Amino acid sequence: MIMVGLNVNKIYIMKKTKYPQQYAEFEKILDEMFKTHVEKNNCYGPGNIKQFGLKGVIVRLNDKMSRLIQLGWEDNEDAKKSADKMNESIDDTLLDMAVYAIIARIYLRDKWGR
Repeated sequence: MIMVGLNVNKIYIMKKTKYPQQYAEFEKILDEMFKTHVEKNNCYGPGNIKQFGLKGVIVRLNDKMSRLIQLGWEDNEDAKKSADKMNESIDDTLLDMAVYAIIARIYLRDKWGR
C-alpha cells in the first residue's frame, strides 16, 4: 500500500487557515486519487493512454461526463438503478474524471509511461 503523508508545511497551512476541514478533505481526496491511479495503472499499464493520446483521454472524460449527467439528474431513475447494479456513484465518477484530467496533464508534459 502506498502512503502519501502531509509534510510540515501542509500541516502548518491547515492549522493557520480559516478552512482546516476543507483543506484536510482536499488532501484526503488527492491521496485517494493517487491510490486509484496507481492501482488502475498497475492493472492496465500506460499503453491504453499512449495508443490514443490526448484524444483518448478526452473521450474517456466525455464518457464520464455523460455518466455524471445521467446520475445527477434527479428524475433519471433508470440511470440510478443501473448505477446501483454496477456499484457506481457520483463520487466515483468525479474521482475518475479528476484522475483523467491529471493523466491528460502528465501526457501533455510528455511524462506518461516514463
